[in-house]
Amino acid sequence: MKVILSATLGKDAEAKQDENGKFMITFSCAENQTVKGEQVTNWYNALYVAKSDKVCEYLTKGTRVLIFGELNIETYRSEQTGNVNISRSLFVRDLDILVFKRDIQMPEQGEQNAVDENRELPY
Repeated sequence: MKVILSATLGKDAEAKQDENGKFMITFSCAENQTVKGEQVTNWYNALYVAKSDKVCEYLTKGTRVLIFGELNIETYRSEQTGNVNISRSLFVRDLDILVFKRDIQMPEQGEQNAVDENRELPY
C-alpha cells in the first residue's frame, strides 16, 4: 500500500552497505494520531536505499520527516504473552526532512562557499 507519512525518528538511522555499493538505511519512526479523542502512537520500521550513508547525519532521533513509500502491515502472536501484535514496516521511496533536530555549526559570515545550493544531495 502506497503511503505519504509525516513521522518523527525514534532513534538515529543506521547504514549498512550491500555488495552492490548501495546503502541500506534503517530507522524507526513514530506517527501520532487522535482516535476517538485519545492520542495513539504508531511505530514503523523503515528501510531507505541510498547512494551514500551521508544521509544518516540528518536522520537523527527527533528529526521530523515526510516519507513517500510503501507500507507493509503484519500481525503476529507473541510467544511470551499470547497477545496479537502489529508490525508496521515502510519501504521508503523518497523522503523530505521537515525539522532537523541535531545542532549544526553554521559557517561564519564570509567563509568560503560553505553551503553550495547547486550541489547534488548525497541520497
